[in-house]
Amino acid sequence: VHRVEVTYDDVAVPKSPFRVGVAEGCDPSRVRAHGPGLEGGLVGKANRFTVETRGAGTGGLGLAIEGPSEAKMSCKDNKDGSCTVEYIPFTPGDYDVNITFGGHPIP
Repeated sequence: VHRVEVTYDDVAVPKSPFRVGVAEGCDPSRVRAHGPGLEGGLVGKANRFTVETRGAGTGGLGLAIEGPSEAKMSCKDNKDGSCTVEYIPFTPGDYDVNITFGGHPIP
């Protein structure tokens, strides 16, 4: 624990030092993903879902889709704390959609 005494004009500010809780700048548990593209998809068609990061702090959004073939993927920033993800798989099968925020998986 580091204590810093706050002064103004070399006079201690009353009630200092102040105890301040500091937390990580991002909270992946507050990120939400939803939409039909997370429930199923069609080969050769654009499948969409939304990722909402409002209230989750500062962090990089990571997206990966793994399956029997590579899937073409794009992400559009909606300028409201959310983005729309679109992916096109080329082979039928099961695909895993992995979403991270600040390097950690979202729930």
